[in-house]
Amino acid sequence: GSYSDVLMEVSFDIQEQEECRSTYERDLQITDVHLCAGTLDGSKDSCQGDSGGPLVTVGKDKRYYLIGIVSFGKNCALQGYPGVYTRVTEYLDWLAPNLAD
Repeated sequence: GSYSDVLMEVSFDIQEQEECRSTYERDLQITDVHLCAGTLDGSKDSCQGDSGGPLVTVGKDKRYYLIGIVSFGKNCALQGYPGVYTRVTEYLDWLAPNLAD
């Protein structure tokens, strides 16, 4: 498809880690540095061109928190396959001192 000049957003759920591992077990290895999100009916997902983009959540304090970075998926919004994101919390030990610079 074509690129948008307007920032796009979509809301969907984070998948359970074991469910994600089971979904991708024949194709890819899902590790602790990954998290899966999207709808399993294929209606909402990140897609080609979204790589490196943010996956955020809104906390109880109404602030946005970066929890993932768009990484990969199986095609684009393929039914039964959520998108795979890099889990930001796995890199906090590296991020904290480097953000201070």
